Amino acid sequence: MKYFLILLSLIPSIIFSQSTYTLSGTVTDSETGETLIGATVLARETNTGTITNSYGFYSLSLPEGQYSIQYSYVGYEKSEFTLALDRSQVKNIEIIPSSMELEEVIVSSEKDEKNITSVLMGIEKLDLQKTEILPVFFGEKDVLKTIQLLPGISNSAEGSTGFNVRGGSMGQNLILLDEAPVYSSSHLMGFFSVFNSDALKDVTVYKGSIPASFGSRASSVLDITMNDGNKKQFSSSGGIGIVSSRISLEGPVIRDKMSYIISGRRTYGDLFAKLLFPGDIITDDTNFYFYDVNAKLNYTINDRNRIYLSGYFGKDVFEISGNTGTNWGNTTGTFRWNHLFSDKFFSNTSFIYSRFDYGFIFGQNTLRLRSGIEDYSFAEDLTWFINPENTLKTGIDLTWHQFLPGELNVADTSGFNEIRKEKQGFEGAIYIQNEQKIGSRLSINYGLRYSGFAQAGPVVFYDYNADNEITDSTSVEKGAIAVPFHAFEPRIAVNYLLNNSSSLKLSYNRMAQYLHLLSNTTSSFPNDVWVPSSNNLKPVLVDHFSAGFFKNYKHNEFETSVELYYKNINHISDYEDGAEILFSEYVES
Repeated sequence: MKYFLILLSLIPSIIFSQSTYTLSGTVTDSETGETLIGATVLARETNTGTITNSYGFYSLSLPEGQYSIQYSYVGYEKSEFTLALDRSQVKNIEIIPSSMELEEVIVSSEKDEKNITSVLMGIEKLDLQKTEILPVFFGEKDVLKTIQLLPGISNSAEGSTGFNVRGGSMGQNLILLDEAPVYSSSHLMGFFSVFNSDALKDVTVYKGSIPASFGSRASSVLDITMNDGNKKQFSSSGGIGIVSSRISLEGPVIRDKMSYIISGRRTYGDLFAKLLFPGDIITDDTNFYFYDVNAKLNYTINDRNRIYLSGYFGKDVFEISGNTGTNWGNTTGTFRWNHLFSDKFFSNTSFIYSRFDYGFIFGQNTLRLRSGIEDYSFAEDLTWFINPENTLKTGIDLTWHQFLPGELNVADTSGFNEIRKEKQGFEGAIYIQNEQKIGSRLSINYGLRYSGFAQAGPVVFYDYNADNEITDSTSVEKGAIAVPFHAFEPRIAVNYLLNNSSSLKLSYNRMAQYLHLLSNTTSSFPNDVWVPSSNNLKPVLVDHFSAGFFKNYKHNEFETSVELYYKNINHISDYEDGAEILFSEYVES
């Protein structure tokens, strides 16, 4: 023990004696000012490198010396400059999109070895430009239908945007739009997704190795980032399709410092129907359409501070008349603050709002039905770029859930009693993870997430016997915490380089999910109900093991891989056929 303490005391002097300095900054598109996620920064002399994070920031620590630093990103020309690193420096780089001329594509289209050298596996990053060439339904590009073509992912029903990942169900997928959860990802009963491709910058699917920074779902994470907006000049784009039209506007508010983007889409089937079938068949009160709007504002205060404000608003409307119809939709909002404490210490602070609601109105007495879920969240993520061999990340997530499984009220209540079944709960998690290189061949990403959930009063819990009859009940007062759950969620991924063109990867994830989706169909429908864990509904726990072999041929011109996985899912809940889930106080029976 004495020698161990002596060794620890010597570490700082060893580190400082090497005169290590840090090169940091952001990598952006030279034409639009958009930050580039996952761009590579490489010191050619030592073959030491790093990649930019979700906000385009990088940090690379190197011994004092002269270096040729290369910046590269798929679809962009490489940028390289010589640097005398005798002090810590900030270098913000703009790189140029590659020319589409055939000769240049042939020369510069070699792929890097990221699939071989990266630690995590079971991760798919969509190239949004390549989705342009895929077959589309009614002329509508669709991110969710694109990911259904990936291995390990299947559609939940033919023609639907709902998807299942490696044996999991729809409700076990965490779908994030600028960090805000999207609870219903489909329009038009599942035929179209809520994501307008014109407004998106990055789409990443985690289906195998899921970092400890993600939680609250049992099977997968779909992480979607919106465009920041053009910081250089105003631009617009749009299109007219068979089903809908769309338009996007973006530009600088303050050139090179503040920009915006607004992107909207709307169907017009109801407008054409009114023209083709006027009169009694399609009246002026008849409406059936969906719309969505994406908006984002970002402001670079200085080299160390940047803020983002983004939101999504979407809704489906089906109205037979002014007092009969249904509608449902999502609303999300995210405020984020990026701050650099130092050239090695990056923080992201987020305040997040998400809401999904479903409503139905019938008759002149205004019978209204409503259900949904509403979240208020706070997240703090800290990243410490210790050195090129170690990147430490830690953070905390706090969410207040407001569940509304069912509400019924009437304008004239003489014939009906108001029904309202509302619950609330608190979910929190803390995590720490580290990505570490050990020698020239071994890399490890390991972490631990500790999560918990509890309902808050007022609420009544019921106990049932084998015949689904109530045997006992427990009332919880307003503000009191009841039936708490918690779980340790270890995550580890290992990559061993067999040689320059092949590697072997292993991973293990444990994930806990405290929310349950009750659905009457295999596809996503608006009347699906989210309910919290309770004395009868236990959290879903998943242990996911995977192994993979990755091999590239002909200088990375061809990539091949084989992945195997085993997933053990505990505490799956199902209900009897024909069960009423929308307004039942005893749905857990």
